[in-house]
Amino acid sequence: MTQESSSTQAKPSKLYKTGVIQSFVRLAKTYEMANHIMSFWTDEIARYKTARLVEKKKPRAILDIGIGPGTLARKFLKYHKPTILVGVDITIEMLKKTAKETEIQGIIGDAEKLPIRGGAFDLISSGFFLRHYTNYIKGYRERSRVLRIGGISIDLELGKHDRHFLFPIHKWYFTRAMHIFGSVVGIPLGSGKEFKLLPLSYTRSPSSSQLEKILSRTGFDATTRVFFLGFYMIVIGKKQ
Repeated sequence: MTQESSSTQAKPSKLYKTGVIQSFVRLAKTYEMANHIMSFWTDEIARYKTARLVEKKKPRAILDIGIGPGTLARKFLKYHKPTILVGVDITIEMLKKTAKETEIQGIIGDAEKLPIRGGAFDLISSGFFLRHYTNYIKGYRERSRVLRIGGISIDLELGKHDRHFLFPIHKWYFTRAMHIFGSVVGIPLGSGKEFKLLPLSYTRSPSSSQLEKILSRTGFDATTRVFFLGFYMIVIGKKQ
């Protein structure tokens, strides 16, 4: 496999996707609280920053991919009050959780083959999802397809900003330390073993510079922002 292909598709993709689905089915009830605890609630601040970053764009139609329990989508509802906010998730259990917590319209579907017509949205968001793509080129081409010209793709993710001076520490933390902490935190919530997925998903995902190249190949002008000393990153793409 070439270096380029390894950054756009992780093998074995079908096996990984099956594992993600099974894991998030089991995590549906405890995912949000477990993430709050293991991040000391900084994940909520990260979502707030993500939503406010595009405040001047005033998006009226928003699609949240991998919506989960709707944690990031609720921030967009609060700060943007869009006319349309749709969430896509591959697990019905997560969509049921979203429906219970919000009035967001949920659609079950695969992020690499979105069941949505072209040019329907001003903004596409995701929170801690992009590392679960099995084919990044395919995933971002789908984003480009359903976005209007000038539309924005914005991804909040764990820090894998390879140009940041603390990148070696980020890499150690997310592949060695955080999944152990998550496993311990998850025990009383009944979801400790599910956090074994964290180091695998982080390891197999592209770095920020690789993601920017992927977005460029799929029709976006891309930039990356970091905060909390680089432990979080936001990858922003504007459709050309």
